Amino acid sequence: MLNIYLMSKKKIIILLIILAVAGGGIYLAKDYFWPDKNNLPTNEESWDDEKYLAIGYSQEQIDKLAVELKRLDSVLESFPDDYDTLLKKGNIYFMLEEYKQAENVFLQAVETEPDFASAYANLGELYTSFLIDKDKAVENYKKAIELAPWHSQYYRSLADLYWSDFPEKENEIEPLMLEGAEKYPENKDFYTYLASYFRQKNNLAKAIQYLKLALKIEPDNKTLEQELTELEGVYGQ
Repeated sequence: MLNIYLMSKKKIIILLIILAVAGGGIYLAKDYFWPDKNNLPTNEESWDDEKYLAIGYSQEQIDKLAVELKRLDSVLESFPDDYDTLLKKGNIYFMLEEYKQAENVFLQAVETEPDFASAYANLGELYTSFLIDKDKAVENYKKAIELAPWHSQYYRSLADLYWSDFPEKENEIEPLMLEGAEKYPENKDFYTYLASYFRQKNNLAKAIQYLKLALKIEPDNKTLEQELTELEGVYGQ
């Protein structure tokens, strides 16, 4: 998982989506062809090349995304309950900052497959950062955690939301991450999150405590070793 503290959340989500969609064949499709009027997405009236160019996509990338949306729509015509295809379609709209359309597709995905954790997590991100509805964001992150409790990023996203927007829930951050750590003790991410959280809260004793727990899981992690040494130096002053 990328270090979410070195990049903006939006850039990370977009990067992860690009990687996921690329795996689905946008950039590697052997039968790639340049789109024409018959190869635009089915909702072509909302397709806006100028907007997507302004976001930072090249015309070639935009054309490829148009082709891929057309392909996904073709799949959904034959298999309307293919929730993985719905997720890919929603991710493309997300990339293009068509957030309402992304929301509609993700909602369709969870209606089709109520146990689809990734779609709930994507809805959580939409409601956190773009279609602002923080209560809905909490609800969707909680559902994603319920369905995929091994996925530490879902816990981190919910904890971030509590930290930034729900001061009355900030005392739930530590128990939330410890719940994940108890279920998946081989995953250091729960402890590194808490170490970062308490360091920023200037509670160095707890930051050190959780760094030590993370190092028990990955004792050869030089980055964690260095951070622990620095914190112990500051704490001992």
